[in-house]
Amino acid sequence: MAIFLSAAQEKGVCVEYSEKIDRAEPEKLLKVIEVIKKSTAQVIVGFLSHVEMNNLLEQLSLHNITGRQFIGVEAWITVDSLVTPTSFSVLGGALGFAVEKANISGLEEFLVRDFWDAEFQCNETNTESILKTCKENSDLFQLKGDDDDLEKLRYHANIYKAIYAVAQSLHNILKCSDSQGCDKALEIKPWE
Repeated sequence: MAIFLSAAQEKGVCVEYSEKIDRAEPEKLLKVIEVIKKSTAQVIVGFLSHVEMNNLLEQLSLHNITGRQFIGVEAWITVDSLVTPTSFSVLGGALGFAVEKANISGLEEFLVRDFWDAEFQCNETNTESILKTCKENSDLFQLKGDDDDLEKLRYHANIYKAIYAVAQSLHNILKCSDSQGCDKALEIKPWE
């Protein structure tokens, strides 16, 4: 959110309000509803999980707050269960962004080694050519309905990328190297 606010300010975009919603504090949700009611903003950017967005939608519908343009993040914009006849009056025309394809380092090895081993009994003691044959000849349609929906890996990929970005940043700040380790004496400021 801080990055968004900073970027908006740099581009001259007016942000009328910024509110936090927490499912553990339902009274804050009512405060947010009041802020939205009183505001003149016509665009709402929702950095929310699908649970918080669902709670917000319920309240917006109850208070008949419509006519706003929502911009959503992948955490809720791709969730089918949020699209209902009631929510459509609030969310109709919402825009969102989702990662179409995630490139996760090491994922293919994980899928071949763990997923294929578990689902198709292609174990790691097999030679590379047997693994390749096993990988090419296995029928994924037989797994239809399996709870391991690979499409949902986008969310996990984003978490992985965020953690990796923080780790890389710490690695750079602490001047880490393979030969000398990290400078643990450095004091890291929260803004860094």
